[in-house]
Amino acid sequence: MLSKEQPHFQWEIKLPFNRDPTQSYDWLEPVNEMRGYTLYENGYRPFFKTGSNQFSDRDDFEFASYHILAKIDNKTIGCIRLLPLSVNLECVTSEIVGQEIFTTAINSFTQEIDHLAEVSRWIVHPDYQETMVGYHLGYAVWSLANYLGYRFIANGGRKSNKLITQYGAVYLPNYAGPYYSEKYNDNIYIFYFDKNKLSEKALKAIEKVSSTLLLDHACFCRVHSSKVNPVYNT
Repeated sequence: MLSKEQPHFQWEIKLPFNRDPTQSYDWLEPVNEMRGYTLYENGYRPFFKTGSNQFSDRDDFEFASYHILAKIDNKTIGCIRLLPLSVNLECVTSEIVGQEIFTTAINSFTQEIDHLAEVSRWIVHPDYQETMVGYHLGYAVWSLANYLGYRFIANGGRKSNKLITQYGAVYLPNYAGPYYSEKYNDNIYIFYFDKNKLSEKALKAIEKVSSTLLLDHACFCRVHSSKVNPVYNT
C-alpha cells in the first residue's frame, strides 16, 4: 500500500564512462551502500553485508551503464540503471543464469544486439518503498530506453515479478527460468519489455517523465546529470 504523503525528490542521470570520461564518480559509493543495505533486507541476502553495519553492492557494470537516481537533499533514495549489451552479452542476468545459457537465450530472442540493453538495480530505500518513487523509476527507464533506441530485458525474483509486469514485462520465451541464485537467495526469472503490453495510463506516465527528465539531444551532449522536479500524478 502506498503512503499518501509523497516525497519531493530530484532526478539525476549519470552517463556511461565512454559518454563522459571526465565526470567524477564520487556519487557511486553512496549509491552502492544504499543498494547493498536494501538488498541485504535484514539478513535475507547476507552477501551484501560487508562488515559491522556496512553494506555494499558493487559489480563490473557500473561504468558502462546509464544510471537514473532519485534524490532528496543530495541523498539517493532510489535508483535504476540501463546497461547497453555488448557483443559478449555480459550483464547481471548472465552472471545469474550462466553466460552460455544467456547468450543462447538472447540470440533466440533477437539478432539486434546493438539495440538491446539490460535494466537492473531497480532499488528503492526501505524508508521510501511505500511511495511512488519506485513507480517513477520504472517509467523513467522506459523513457531513457526509448530515447536511446533500446529494447530491454531484466531479471526479477519473488518481490519484483508482479511489479515489473505492470511495465510491459513478458517472460522470455523458452528461457524465462526460474534460475536459483545463492547471492540473491531467490528464484530468478528473465523478462523482456514490450511497449505493446503497456496500458494507456503507463504510456502517458512515460511521456510525462520523459519531459521531466529533459531527454533531449542538447541535454545528453552538454551535461552528465539532470536535476528537475518530479511528476507525481500518473
